[in-house]
Amino acid sequence: MRRSGGKKGKATVRDYTAAAYAHMTAGWVAQLRRVWHELSSHTELLARLTDVSRDFAERQRELDSLLPADVNAEARNLVYVMLRDGQLALLGEVVEQLAQALAGDGQKVASVTTAVPLTPKEQEALRAQVRARFGQELAVRFEVEPEILGGVLIKVGDKVIDGSLAGRLAALHQHLRGSR
Repeated sequence: MRRSGGKKGKATVRDYTAAAYAHMTAGWVAQLRRVWHELSSHTELLARLTDVSRDFAERQRELDSLLPADVNAEARNLVYVMLRDGQLALLGEVVEQLAQALAGDGQKVASVTTAVPLTPKEQEALRAQVRARFGQELAVRFEVEPEILGGVLIKVGDKVIDGSLAGRLAALHQHLRGSR
């Protein structure tokens, strides 16, 4: 699982997901999804909130002004821990993994791989496109693999959409070898 920020000691998406899993309910995940939706639509605010050089209490007040009043204490505390660590940009991925864990093995999962990390806005746009094609209940997991060079690789069950640069180069190579 990738670490965000590349700094030693930073928590991963898996770490936050595991910490939250023991206390979650479907309503709790829905609340976290609403929080992420709000945060991802305010990218400038999200950037300010993840700036750990700023005072935590100040960042917490800014976040509180955005949080829905009915967010329960457990969900709010997870968001605060991620705020403290400067990792709020991972909330969308944490929500998707929690939804997947809550749904069990029956839920379809899309794995979206890119060469570089996507912004929250890019993730939301891609998530909407993937769900439009494969179903709204689909959990979407984002991964970063520089080896694909560029583009995007999407896997849903046994279906693969390879729009990666590495995939296109491999297809071109096969085509050229076949035409000899």
